[in-house]
Amino acid sequence: MNDRVSRRDLVRLGAGAALAAGTAGTLTLTNLAPASAHPAVYNEYYKYFSVRSHTMPRHDTRWVPQGITWWGADKMIISYYDGSHEYGHRANSIISLMTRSSTHEIKALKLNTQRHLGGLATAAGYLWVAMDGRLLRYSPSKLAAGHGSLIHADKEWSVRSAASYAYGDGTSVWVGTCDENHRSTMYRYEIVKGEPRLRDSLPTPSKVQGVAVTAGKIVWSKSWGWANSSLIVWPRHIAYNGSTAIGNGITAPPRSEGITIANNRLQLVYESSADAYQAGAGNHPVVRSVHFGSMPPT
Repeated sequence: MNDRVSRRDLVRLGAGAALAAGTAGTLTLTNLAPASAHPAVYNEYYKYFSVRSHTMPRHDTRWVPQGITWWGADKMIISYYDGSHEYGHRANSIISLMTRSSTHEIKALKLNTQRHLGGLATAAGYLWVAMDGRLLRYSPSKLAAGHGSLIHADKEWSVRSAASYAYGDGTSVWVGTCDENHRSTMYRYEIVKGEPRLRDSLPTPSKVQGVAVTAGKIVWSKSWGWANSSLIVWPRHIAYNGSTAIGNGITAPPRSEGITIANNRLQLVYESSADAYQAGAGNHPVVRSVHFGSMPPT
């Protein structure tokens, strides 16, 4: 790809895709199946999260979904990196702007990087991309570019943590490190005159792939490999210490990634829909849609 992203590579949707059977031996969480049709280990998860009738763009392709954020009153954005090695090199990472209600893609934009994106956040009217210990800022005018356009960040800043994931609450951006074996720390950067200013930090569990933060609660999306994921719901005013008497750990399908909140609803994305991971799925479930849910109790 040069200046524009190929439609063939970016979008492989269709009537049959929503009911794709997946690779041999793979349990596919088809989007039209009721929650009761899924393994009992996920019963609590599906008390809060609904099974959508719409698949997300680019499932069953080389593109690996990572971050998710709300955008405006009725849209959201998902970031993808190229998980394919058969082409000899990675294509540039992309962001997909879509309608929130239907996850219908409006357009995809190519970023000036081939890196594994860490997360997305919306704050102070900007889109923020987290990766490699940095926060990159994109103004709305950059996102106004046409489908397939290459866009560049307005500016970038080094931040504490690896910036493995991000969450934006409108005025601040949270970033943190996904540590496979150890608890870590996430940091809140208030956006002041378009620039991030460090204001706060909180301890986190290990293996955090995404986070959503409200005035009273924190929800961590925690996963690693094909083991079941978990959502850790924790009171914000108490420092995380792993106590099951304080927080609520909810078993979720494997490979959960970014999470966000819009209109008081959680939206959670999974990377298991990408070709790069399905070969090793075995009997593990594959999720091909954005999961929407209510806030679980702590």
